[in-house]
Order: sequence, then structure tokens, then C-alpha cells
Amino acid sequence: SIDCIKNDFSSRERDLMRVAGIMHDSMKSGTDEDYARSKYTKFEHPILAANNIRKMPGLPNDEIELVATTIESHMGQWNTDRRSKTVLPTPENKYQKLVHLADYLASRKDIEVLFDKNITCSDVTDKTYFSWEVKA
Repeated sequence: SIDCIKNDFSSRERDLMRVAGIMHDSMKSGTDEDYARSKYTKFEHPILAANNIRKMPGLPNDEIELVATTIESHMGQWNTDRRSKTVLPTPENKYQKLVHLADYLASRKDIEVLFDKNITCSDVTDKTYFSWEVKA
């Protein structure tokens, strides 16, 4: 159940993941000047969004960094582009993996999620819920 996953994050951590989820594509079209030149997605948008988060006052530095690094890595394995020398970081911790997975699942037009009837909370707490396979 979702409670198994929910119990892995404190209330504050869940709030910070919500911030990362809301802000992760906030610079998808780049700056205003970028958008005026081209309406296409900017590959470096995770870095731009993370840098904006780092400039915002109001949160402790460790929380700002948690949100910023989570945003930077939300592209997952799609972290390179032939038109850019930038290599985006890939998700490494549970926060980054959760936001990446949520973004990936939200981007699918048709997705079928199958649950094993015999899975228990102890099975989920071993972090297997961050592993998935993309089938064509």
C-alpha cells in the first residue's frame, strides 16, 4: 500500500518532494530570452530550475540543496543530449528517485501498473519500489 512508501519519508520530506515535483520543469522553456528565441524545451532546464531554487530565500540551506539536487536529477537516464555538452546528474538517493519516477510515470500516455498480490510492507521497505522496467 502507499503507506509503506509514505512511512519512508517524514512529513517535512514529503513537503520538500512536493516542492521539487512542482518546480522541476519550471524552467523547461529556459529564460524569457530563451523562450523568445525558441519555444522548445531546453535540455539544461533542470540545472536552470535548480539554480533558481538556490536563489530563493526562506528555507534552510540543506533543504534548498535537497530540492535543488532532486530537480537536477529528475531526467534520470535521459541525462545527455547530442546538442549539449551538459551531462545531467542521475538520481542517487530516495528523494531523487521518487521525483524522477513520478515525472516518468506522469509522462506516459498509457501505463499499466501491476501489483503482486503477495507483496507486503516489508517487501516494499527494501526499496524495490524504486526499480522498474520500461517495456516497449
